[in-house]
Amino acid sequence: TIDDFTWDWDSAPNVKEPKVAPGMKGKFSIKIDPTGTDVSLKYTIKIDENKLAEIADINLNITGLVENGVEKELTINDEGELVIEKIVEYKDIEAGNAIDNLEIEVTWEDENTEESNENDSLVGSVANTTIQMPVEIHVIQYMPEVP
Repeated sequence: TIDDFTWDWDSAPNVKEPKVAPGMKGKFSIKIDPTGTDVSLKYTIKIDENKLAEIADINLNITGLVENGVEKELTINDEGELVIEKIVEYKDIEAGNAIDNLEIEVTWEDENTEESNENDSLVGSVANTTIQMPVEIHVIQYMPEVP
């Protein structure tokens, strides 16, 4: 569970740091470092926006993906999940070229309804309240198929 967001207070000039509010943008990082691994591997990362809504009752949407400094196309599947899959070959691990730094950009959407306003105020203004983004990471040994 990710709860270490870097919020962009410039995205909501009426919000005083360290408070957060709907309309703000933020990001969190995931680092995949297979250094020392002696096999090729495949990793899958799933981030489910729907689970976040169930847990925190807020509308935090994934709005960007940056991999090793390069913006990637963002594809959310029909289940509301961002799925990132990658095969990391042993030769790249051995050469030291296999560390992936991912930045997931999020926006706290403002639904602007009476019900959501009350909950948003509670989440954004109470000291030490956290927003937790559920993230699944699966790593398996990868064996290329031989024809």
